[in-house]
Amino acid sequence: GHQRRNLGARILMHRMYKGGLWFQIQTPAPDACGEVPPKLRPTTGWIPAYDSAGEPYLWFSSMGC
Repeated sequence: GHQRRNLGARILMHRMYKGGLWFQIQTPAPDACGEVPPKLRPTTGWIPAYDSAGEPYLWFSSMGC
């Protein structure tokens, strides 16, 4: 399994790959409160929109701080 963390990310682009939606993201990015976790090196990569159980990897926090 994997452990989920709340981490701000910037979506750079999206595309369909093998029938699934994937996002290219850059982390860290400011979260809803404008904070960036310390000691994280900027990273860019691709992640699927959903995990194997159908749960989303990304979501938008509309509640703010």
